[in-house]
Amino acid sequence: MGNKDLSEKILMDYNDVFADILNAYLFNGEEFINPDNLENASVHSQYKAAGDELHEQERDVLKYYNYDKVRVHLGIFGIENQSSIDTKMPLRIIGYDGVNYRMQYEEEQPVPIISIVLYFGTKKKWDTHLKLSDCVDVIPEFQPYFNDYKIHVINVAWEEEKNKLLKGDFAVVADFFENMRKNPDYVPDNPQKFKHVDAVLKLLSVFSSDERYVHIPKEEGGMSMCEVADRLEKIGIAKGIEQGVKQATLRDIINMLKYGIPEEKLLEDYTEEEIAKAKELRENGGAS
Repeated sequence: MGNKDLSEKILMDYNDVFADILNAYLFNGEEFINPDNLENASVHSQYKAAGDELHEQERDVLKYYNYDKVRVHLGIFGIENQSSIDTKMPLRIIGYDGVNYRMQYEEEQPVPIISIVLYFGTKKKWDTHLKLSDCVDVIPEFQPYFNDYKIHVINVAWEEEKNKLLKGDFAVVADFFENMRKNPDYVPDNPQKFKHVDAVLKLLSVFSSDERYVHIPKEEGGMSMCEVADRLEKIGIAKGIEQGVKQATLRDIINMLKYGIPEEKLLEDYTEEEIAKAKELRENGGAS
């Protein structure tokens, strides 16, 4: 599994975050799903493709919901994360759910499967391709017999009212993407503390395509986005200073080369890489 795939799943794998997402978006803020009653389910399954070749498919996060902490399953909840609109998502979800239903075939009491898609896009709302008939052409003669499978997409950046119902770490995530939709230059300013610091910052890094978040020094006991913004600023200042020092170094080397100082002498104070870069800049007329 790639680092990106893993990073986007870590946060939702925490039961408190998983339950908070379901309660806010599916149950109108009611604390219906108790995180203590959630149990991890296998996200791996196999299917046969053309030529009877076996392929493995992997869901993002899948959990059983049990009755009052005992292992009597009431249902299975799945969460899939998306940064872009997948016009064939209904095909994927029906594939995932179908396999999970088939795995219950021998069970005395199969349980329902409820899958949701968390969409983190900020430029375009996902309001099309929400059912199977959006992906396949169904002629009128087939329609009476066609089961039109629907999917549940949560447009995180647009769910302003339901985002207010979130109580845990995902409230910070939702607030971030909601503000990024309204203002692409948004500087994080949410004072709410979040406890799964590493997981939150990795998710923000993946879905905002901003690697700075994974380089922020972490603190035990939680952080706020105000603190994150402060550290991002410090990282930017530090990088600016570092870049300024590098530029000054290259200018010094170029000046020495102009005055004919031998490369052997320069190697006493500078690296081969710095000298080579200075030569390249001098040839191109840079760093003067």
